[in-house]
Amino acid sequence: MIKLVSFDVWNTLLDLDKFLEEIARELSIITRIDEEKVAATLYSVRKEVKELRVSGKISINEVLELSQDMIAELLNIDVEVVKRGIARATIYIDPRELAIDGARNVLRKLKEQDLIIITIGNIMIWPSSYTRLLLEKTDLAWFIDKQFYADEIGVFKPFKEAFLKPLAIYGVQPNEAIHVGDSYKEDLLGAWEAGLYSVRIDNAIEDIIEEDERRYIVPSLKKIPELIKALR
Repeated sequence: MIKLVSFDVWNTLLDLDKFLEEIARELSIITRIDEEKVAATLYSVRKEVKELRVSGKISINEVLELSQDMIAELLNIDVEVVKRGIARATIYIDPRELAIDGARNVLRKLKEQDLIIITIGNIMIWPSSYTRLLLEKTDLAWFIDKQFYADEIGVFKPFKEAFLKPLAIYGVQPNEAIHVGDSYKEDLLGAWEAGLYSVRIDNAIEDIIEEDERRYIVPSLKKIPELIKALR
């Protein structure tokens, strides 16, 4: 029986592209550097740092500082300006644009099923405290019992401990939990290998696919309550 649902945050509950675009806009305002150039730099750094993280070449403690330093170097600006741009984006982004369509309704429906709801997320360009603020800003945090992030629990997804540490707090077994995210490796496989049910959101498909035992692909976040109700 499913007792707990964990969610990845970015591109699952919150729109990553929208936030990166807002950071690019704010940095462009501050520095007068072309917004498209800033955006391209953000995506480039994110890709490179993610590859370093996956390969194990950098630790959790290095990820945030390295990401911001790389952005500053490529744009030839002080890292303090990078931090300021991210902070401004967190303040000024429109929460209506940031939340994934249907996210609030999905979380509400799951709470009505008396499920524990948590988030499990990695970090890169901004600290987890900013993600917490954005979940508050979009009102999604009202439905989340507890949030877990790599810089707080000391482990990245897809490592098993990233999924098992949160479950231990609630005394929930892996086969009593389901994780939802957009990444094949970090979310779908990571959670599945840790013993949880796992779900990947893929907008390219039209209906729920059972890829393997305890492993599913859905066309949108809106399908999650339906899937969980069937599994319960």
